[in-house]
Amino acid sequence: MSLYKRKDVTGETAAHWWVRLRNPNTGAIIRQSTGVVDKREAQKIEDNLKVKLWGIKNDGKRLSNALLLWLDKQERGKKDTNQVKQIRKVFKEDPLVTEVSKEDVLKKLKSKTAGTYNRLANVIRAALNLAYEEGWLMAPAKIERKQETEGRLRFLTESEWLELLKHLPEHQKPMVVFSVATGVRLANCTHLEWSQVSLSKRVAWIHADQAKGKKVISLPLNDDALEVLQEQLGKDKRWVFPYFGPTKGKTFRKTREGRPIRSPKKGFNKAVLSAGLTGVTWHTLRHTFASWHAMNGTPLPVLQKLGGWQDPTMVGRYAHLAPDYLVQFVGNAKPVNLNGEKMEEV
Repeated sequence: MSLYKRKDVTGETAAHWWVRLRNPNTGAIIRQSTGVVDKREAQKIEDNLKVKLWGIKNDGKRLSNALLLWLDKQERGKKDTNQVKQIRKVFKEDPLVTEVSKEDVLKKLKSKTAGTYNRLANVIRAALNLAYEEGWLMAPAKIERKQETEGRLRFLTESEWLELLKHLPEHQKPMVVFSVATGVRLANCTHLEWSQVSLSKRVAWIHADQAKGKKVISLPLNDDALEVLQEQLGKDKRWVFPYFGPTKGKTFRKTREGRPIRSPKKGFNKAVLSAGLTGVTWHTLRHTFASWHAMNGTPLPVLQKLGGWQDPTMVGRYAHLAPDYLVQFVGNAKPVNLNGEKMEEV
């Protein structure tokens, strides 16, 4: 949430509320005191600041307000802010949430590619569902996705994997190894907490509100993942992969507790270039996890559960990499007589 209380120099929690917002024009984080102790008054100050920053209509229950609810739901990055700006650009009239239908979304975003449409539509759907939770709508939003053309599946070979490890920054290696070992998505890796890990039972889990499919995901830990977690013990009380580096306007202090890594992509992408790899992104690690499983004979239904996919067609992309899964059917290329029986070989 954007309203919070902070500790003073004595370590005591201050009485007045502070507000934390992202400037949509510069991407900078704004932190300032509201100067009031009453939360309702602080909320009014926060709302007025949002109106000033975003230029939204101050009559509530509009799409822009719902989008701001979505931004404030959890810590968002610049990419999310830019998506909100794109949506507000095409919805210039800023309609009431009750006036936004799936037909409107299709019409407003018709010039976008299927991928861009789906990303923006996902944000709109999530924002409207938050509006529903607030009582602004009578029912959850029903905004459909477009079918995307499936591109080439990129995963790392053994030699590429070993080369990448050579060029990764030391603080990123544990995250990268853990991601390939478990198939966990980026945000679930950077924000993994020790409360979500049981080393004795060799399992970690992703809460439903953290998962893309909004269902709990169990992450069985293999030897590589378990070794990574054991090496991370003692680095931070809360976060498995904490960040201790300097922040803007603050002096680095080794004694302070860590915070989640906002995005490791800059260092990762630099390592990819240094390793001479092409077409590799952080999500390639998840493809690598699934591809290696398929090539080593993991049944696709099992792989679906390991990776937390809700749609079995998503796992079907890796079927061609599972020769043992397919070889049992190759002998079926035989003629069949009218009675449905296989004809004898001559």
